[in-house]
Amino acid sequence: MSKRTRAQKHLAHVAPHTPKETVSPDAALERGWNAFNAARFGEAIKLWERAERAAPAPRPAVVAALAEAYFRRALAPTTSPEQQLADLQRATGLVPGDARYYYHLGLAHHRRGDLATALTAYEIASSTQPQPRGLPFTFALAKLESDPNADVSAIPGTSELEREVIALLARFLRGDPMLARRDSSSWVKSLVAKFSGADASLALWRGLGFLLANDDAAAQSALNGANRLTPHGDALKHYYLGVVAARRGDWSTATISWRQAQARGLATPWLRENVAAVHLPTAIAALQSDNWHAAVEQARAALQANAANADAVLIAAIALDRLAHAAANTGNWFQAAAHWNEASQHVKGAKARTIWHNLAIASELGEQWAQAATAWRELLRFKPRGKKKDEFTDAHWNWIRQRATQDLQKAGQLSQAITLMKQKIKATPNDIGARMELVDALIANEQETAARNELQRILQIEPRHRDARLKLAEWHAARKEWFAAEEEMRLLLEQDPADETARKQLAVLMAERGRALHADGRVAAGRDVLAQALKYAPHNADLYIALGRADLDLQQFDQARQDFELAYNQGAKQMRTHEQIIRCWAIARHLDEVKKAITRAERDSNPDPLFYVHAGLDCLQTSGAYASPFAPPSSDAHTWEKFGIELVDRGVARNPNDPELLRHVVLDFAQAHLRVGLPYAERLTRLTPTDPEAWLVLATLQFVTQDLNNAKATFKRAARLARQQGRRDLEQMAEDARRTLSDPMLSMALKMGLPIGDLFGGMDYEDEFDDEDLDLFPMPRRRKRRR
Repeated sequence: MSKRTRAQKHLAHVAPHTPKETVSPDAALERGWNAFNAARFGEAIKLWERAERAAPAPRPAVVAALAEAYFRRALAPTTSPEQQLADLQRATGLVPGDARYYYHLGLAHHRRGDLATALTAYEIASSTQPQPRGLPFTFALAKLESDPNADVSAIPGTSELEREVIALLARFLRGDPMLARRDSSSWVKSLVAKFSGADASLALWRGLGFLLANDDAAAQSALNGANRLTPHGDALKHYYLGVVAARRGDWSTATISWRQAQARGLATPWLRENVAAVHLPTAIAALQSDNWHAAVEQARAALQANAANADAVLIAAIALDRLAHAAANTGNWFQAAAHWNEASQHVKGAKARTIWHNLAIASELGEQWAQAATAWRELLRFKPRGKKKDEFTDAHWNWIRQRATQDLQKAGQLSQAITLMKQKIKATPNDIGARMELVDALIANEQETAARNELQRILQIEPRHRDARLKLAEWHAARKEWFAAEEEMRLLLEQDPADETARKQLAVLMAERGRALHADGRVAAGRDVLAQALKYAPHNADLYIALGRADLDLQQFDQARQDFELAYNQGAKQMRTHEQIIRCWAIARHLDEVKKAITRAERDSNPDPLFYVHAGLDCLQTSGAYASPFAPPSSDAHTWEKFGIELVDRGVARNPNDPELLRHVVLDFAQAHLRVGLPYAERLTRLTPTDPEAWLVLATLQFVTQDLNNAKATFKRAARLARQQGRRDLEQMAEDARRTLSDPMLSMALKMGLPIGDLFGGMDYEDEFDDEDLDLFPMPRRRKRRR
């Protein structure tokens, strides 16, 4: 055998060319008929389409034959569903007037689950004559499948038996349990005969027929045999399998089948009702046995399936209300509110009024202000409009609105509270009380300008409204608009010259204006205003002290003594008077007068330990203990410091083992950054070794004395104690302070005498002398007195 070349090898695989057979149009037609009669519809379609393309014009007979060939091939059992649908669409396109084609096209879409397109095809087929056998009944079934409430009476061509079957199926699909009053066996025989065939959807309808005839076993067998259904048909199959299980009392299996129907997209009202109904018998039994928790659980399950189930809503409302009352009787208002809140989600209409009212009260008692406000506002929705009568009076509705507003304020939802108030004012524009409440809410919400405008509206409605005038004066005073505030007080005095409150308030405002002038360096002008204020409050000791303070700055020492004596005449029994006078003399650096004032205080009253502590601190600050270490000391600084320490020691000696007294002392020293407070801080930690706050203050004073190593260790100890006691805020404070000690800038600032701030900011204690230590005029930064 000779060796072949590469080209010969390649050519050996090339198939020989076969010339295309040429068939004339007439021969193609003839051969197409032969193929059609032999049921070779695909071959007939090819030959006829070839002949039709060669024809100069469409030939109706050939088009009709071609459509029939597509139709016959579509109905062949070996044709795939996709090819079947395409062939039927081609047949209806070629001959749109043939009802058979549209009928079977509708069946194809129906089997695929495209019910809407199937209904359209059935509709077209039913409008064309003659109608194919079975179209009216199938069209009616499809409409019922789409909507059990559909009106199928207008579909012509159904027999009496078909109409009876359709009516029964419609009632069954709607959940009507009524059946035909006739012999079941003969009825089912006729129905099954009507549904004969191998199609899966027919098996589904046979199952429904047996179910209607109360033959549950046959129904289950037929439904189980309905395979390869459309998604919607499969959902219906599982639903009716659940019905069969429910009839025999197998609620568990029924629930599983119905859940499978829901998972396949069935969402009909009757399915939801059935799923909900599974839980109702247990819920009713629990309710009758006073097992409120079980009743609520079963009702919740029913409502989850069907939120509109009236029986489940009623059971839930009753059980939740009983649980709420039980919780309220034990004082568990939080739980009571939770039960009533859940009940409010289900109960509607007039019955909800009581639920909302109870929820509001319980929420208030549990300090759930936002929830309480919501409940009151929901209750307001029941207020009738117009002149409709109601069991609540207008006063009652106003009371509810007021409660809602107050709760919104407590919840920090002032904007909503203001909206409610404005609604009330719109309904009753002359309600001055409501307008005053709105003013308070606007001020609390930092809407100061709106508050002032509202106050002015009130005074336009009622010019002699005293509280509004006082509030407006207060508004001006908060902005240091002293003249405007004083003018409002003078208007009040014009209305009632005997108004003692207005006179005192006017004196206070004038005193503030005098202090402001003094702080600006206009001491004489400030003193004149203070002297005028005495006209309105001649027994006010603070005014005489303020005059004395001004006279000291004016170097009028004799006049200052007279002013202080008048202050003693008005307030010698008040420790506040003595402390302020001592402070004035200390600021003026008159040590002898300070000692005399202390002696006077001991004579006129019985000073407590804190009196000496406060006086001693005043002297220590006068000594320059707070000044920069680089500043030259004053000539008498040592004398002031020695006397100040002596006073503090005298106060502490009154009760040396009192931790609270020592706490006040060391906090005052720490806030003033006075180094001499260190021994007192050490004594406090010995008295209260487990108190992290005491160690925090000691660490701060150690830092002030530049004992940085001990300060770090003390801050660490304070943090550990705070952590052990669960006081996270103090722990964080101590840790932050300890970390700042590594900053070299702090040590430098301390050496230069610069303010270093409060290392223990946030530790705020009340001081019983807080109201006695108000500085009459601005002074160097001082400690805050604690109550």
